[in-house]
Amino acid sequence: MKTILLFWAILLVPISIRAQVWNRTKGSGYVQLGYSQIKANGLFLEGSTETLDLHREVNDQTLQIYAEYGLTDKWTLSAVLPYKIVSTSEETFPSLFQETLPKGELSGLGQIQLAAVYQLMQKNGFVVSAKGRLEANTPAEMKRIDRTGTDSWGLGGWIQSGYGGKYLFASAQAGVNLRSNDYSHQFVGQLEGGAHFKQRLFFITTLEILQSFENGTFQDGNALQTGLYVREQEYIAFQIKLGGYPLPGLGLWLATGGLSAATRWPKPGPLHLTSAISGKRNSRKSPGNAQHQVGVGA
Repeated sequence: MKTILLFWAILLVPISIRAQVWNRTKGSGYVQLGYSQIKANGLFLEGSTETLDLHREVNDQTLQIYAEYGLTDKWTLSAVLPYKIVSTSEETFPSLFQETLPKGELSGLGQIQLAAVYQLMQKNGFVVSAKGRLEANTPAEMKRIDRTGTDSWGLGGWIQSGYGGKYLFASAQAGVNLRSNDYSHQFVGQLEGGAHFKQRLFFITTLEILQSFENGTFQDGNALQTGLYVREQEYIAFQIKLGGYPLPGLGLWLATGGLSAATRWPKPGPLHLTSAISGKRNSRKSPGNAQHQVGVGA
């Protein structure tokens, strides 16, 4: 399998570093303030074998609040509130587009997400849970930049499992995301594993798959000129993270990762920067477990 993108990132992320498989204890909460940026100069067309150069470089920045709350020991609620700043550069590059977008900037809400996780089983370090998520059609729109998210509502469901030991942990997730307004539905899968030393030093690997059902007819329009939020996106992404916690509530991370088999996905430059500040240490029901929001950005 050919890897077509390699990026390095220095990440300031919260204490939470795991996928949302383990529930929070009743009454405990968690808040993360994050920032991410990615610059794209092209669009992967079909399985990373073809690329389309953009007429202008696109800069996609996200300011995000992520929050969790343990409603009971079995129910955990979460919310994502992203604010997007999307702009196109003044400098232009040769492109196949006959009518091109002008230089401009669009700011506004991205896709607000509300989710609930229900713990089905927990025994001897193993946990199984079910997750449901609603993705609101809240992005801003402007002709010259297009959108800050997809023009659709989304409803997703996942089955999740995980194991947390004294030094090792692992999790797996699989589910579907159904989308309105003729956007293609999606299969989403993720595998993650890692090791930690006294919850201060961590090594984590992640493999994520996004697969389109290719059943949409939505007209992408200007989105093709920005490489953002087009209809039938797919990828296989991997990431390796090394991190530690020099201060309570603050983690310093170094990560490298890449994409394979990307289709209709932005082709970013070599640097992807993500930072975040979190609240207190986690109050989850498994050794060393936690939540992370670091991944492939678009």
